[in-house]
Amino acid sequence: MLYNDIYAITDIDASVSALRMFSASFDISRSLKDVFVIFKQESDLPGVILTRNGIYVDVLFRVKFFELMSQSFMMEIFKNKPIEFFQTEYPTAKKLLLPAYTLIVKAVELVLQRQLEYRDDPVVVETANGEKKLIDVHRLLLAHNHIHMLTMQQLKNANSFKDEMLHIIAHDLKNPINGITGYALMIEECVELEDEQKKWVANIQKSSSKMLELIRELLKSASEENGFSLHKSEFSLNKLLNEVVSSHEKDSRHKGQMIVLENQSACECTINADRLKLYEVFENIISNAVKYSPVNTSITIGIKEGAAGCEVHISDRGPGFSQTDRKHLFKKFQRLSARPTAGESSSGLGLYIVKNIIELHKGNIFVEDREGGGSTFVVALPETSCKP
Repeated sequence: MLYNDIYAITDIDASVSALRMFSASFDISRSLKDVFVIFKQESDLPGVILTRNGIYVDVLFRVKFFELMSQSFMMEIFKNKPIEFFQTEYPTAKKLLLPAYTLIVKAVELVLQRQLEYRDDPVVVETANGEKKLIDVHRLLLAHNHIHMLTMQQLKNANSFKDEMLHIIAHDLKNPINGITGYALMIEECVELEDEQKKWVANIQKSSSKMLELIRELLKSASEENGFSLHKSEFSLNKLLNEVVSSHEKDSRHKGQMIVLENQSACECTINADRLKLYEVFENIISNAVKYSPVNTSITIGIKEGAAGCEVHISDRGPGFSQTDRKHLFKKFQRLSARPTAGESSSGLGLYIVKNIIELHKGNIFVEDREGGGSTFVVALPETSCKP
């Protein structure tokens, strides 16, 4: 096969010198007829190196040579002339000269930066001993494409291995962590403890819970990346929000916070969506509102009719978001400037997962500054109907 040598390249750092290079050369005093003969004999030869007394002078590209030879009477005029005469009358177009250690990726980048009329010209390569050789640009592009495909396959394999290891590690960690939590509960129930010791046991339980939460979020993140199918059904968005709020009442009361559901009677929203996934969305946003809001403040949640469907507005009196925070708000593993107000844990994955789920529902999420301080998350969802 013509390109077997290129397909043998497997190293992403393979250099141009790993490709097949052409070393046909002529002294510039030779006849153009000699060049014509070798081009006809070697159909894949992209050009010839021109020398004078063994020293590199120029390069004669095959395509440019035959373009000129194809003109009327050109062969008769030039076939017995020296190459030097040809080069003087029709000088070589712009050449790309690269050292042999140039990476294929870089070489292709430079090829594609050339003007369109020169893009198909061969690349001139200088080897370690100073010798000049040629590489056909199409061979170079083919090698680049092959390396790209190999790299993509390696990345896919690495990603699959990462996911497999993540699930194995997460599964193996859950059991000992649950064991720690269980032993802490047994100590609390079966042993008479002093106040200081009770705090130690409570800290063990709290730390174990944080570790389990981090493992769950890591697994969720891996699941989102690999994709999942939505299981849609029609349900009341108002009832879903009530359920999520109820699950956070204990934490909010502990911080003296009040979660207020507004406009419940003004807009009854029915939605066709994945109920479990949307529960996860609002659980994350409301959980963050509780985590980052100061004690003795209120968190308000309202449903409004938007341009494309129902909008859920979740407002808090937290520190808000700086311009830098907003750039990274929905990215993975981002720790923003704000910190939880009671030492709660944060993995930096919640909002990344939230945005993925909402986008899968063809919806949108954005954040606004709240008048008087704090911020408002707006979740806009299609396939909804809002009735008073």
